[in-house]
Amino acid sequence: MPRFAKQATRNPGMVTPALDDLVRVAKAEVGHWAEVEQGTRLVYEQNARKLSTGWDLAAAAKGSRYVMRAAGLWTMRRDLKRALRTAEKVRKKGMTGEELQPVREAMFAREMQAVAKQLEAIAAFTALPWNQQAEKLVKKQKPHKQKAATDAALEKFYAAAAKSSFLVPIMVAEFSGVRGAEFGAGVRLELTKVKGVPTLNFFIQSAKSDGLKKGIELRCVASSFPSEAAPEVQRRWLNLAKLVPAGKSYVVSIDPTAKQTPGQRFTQACKFIGKKANVDTRGYGLRHRLSAQVKESSGGDAVAVALALGHQTTETQRHYARTSRGGGGVSPVQVVGVNVAGHVIRGATCRTGPNHAQKERVQLRAAVASAPPASVAPRPRGPRL
Repeated sequence: MPRFAKQATRNPGMVTPALDDLVRVAKAEVGHWAEVEQGTRLVYEQNARKLSTGWDLAAAAKGSRYVMRAAGLWTMRRDLKRALRTAEKVRKKGMTGEELQPVREAMFAREMQAVAKQLEAIAAFTALPWNQQAEKLVKKQKPHKQKAATDAALEKFYAAAAKSSFLVPIMVAEFSGVRGAEFGAGVRLELTKVKGVPTLNFFIQSAKSDGLKKGIELRCVASSFPSEAAPEVQRRWLNLAKLVPAGKSYVVSIDPTAKQTPGQRFTQACKFIGKKANVDTRGYGLRHRLSAQVKESSGGDAVAVALALGHQTTETQRHYARTSRGGGGVSPVQVVGVNVAGHVIRGATCRTGPNHAQKERVQLRAAVASAPPASVAPRPRGPRL
């Protein structure tokens, strides 16, 4: 018998039954891993790099913890899958012959050591105190996520964005409340007239819908000409309306890059413009602005706000739809969310009045509206387009 085979027989290694058990455990763990879309993969890989360089779990808010835990588990399980595949290749396609069996088993055991280490790392990562969060951090949000963008701030913001390639998406976000990630699928604009008033309809595919009880897959936000708004707001609405060809639709989208998703590109562009204009306005402030306008124009109807923002539950509005945010200064704009998919909107129907625990909870299917409702007072007609 060759000498190297004899040496292999003296290698203690791991016995075959123990290796088989390890393979079963690894395959069960890999079973939780699944392929994701390119945009999600890029986000996971970016967050995994943050984890590898050090990330402060104790100071993180609930949403950040959820995102980072998902990215870490997905990345580690992917690496585990690769390590297990390499080990099985050694076992199945290794050297043949009965006399080389000990060598093949030793090589397989060596590869399985990497699998065992990866399983230990996943177990340690999962055991971290993800749910042990300080009370003061539970609802903590960054300042730019707490304020609705005011008219005065937007005047400076748009002046700094005059030559930006993201100018049109920013205007779309102002009048529709679209999330940055939803520009990846494209936002379709149509121009119609309702009772003689020009109305922009924004059709948006949700970036947070699971097809069940989370988010509205397709929503329509109808924004009539803001006759009572500030002149700068009216001018931006008209500039947006002029982009839509007569009788046709116009799609506004943001393409991903090798390193960034459409949502990341939009967020970073708004952040850069806000710093350039020296205002605390970001892309999320435009969404808060629209929610405040919807709440004001609907008399505090929580269902109307949910439809405009793409929520299936009114509970999500805890950080939305407050006109007092930003110190006021938000122009009134008639905005209506149209329930084109006929979703059931869950939760309280109003966000004012008694305490949250005392509010009546109902299941409500909002009517599918074909146009914004007419106001009590005669509305002035908008300009001809």
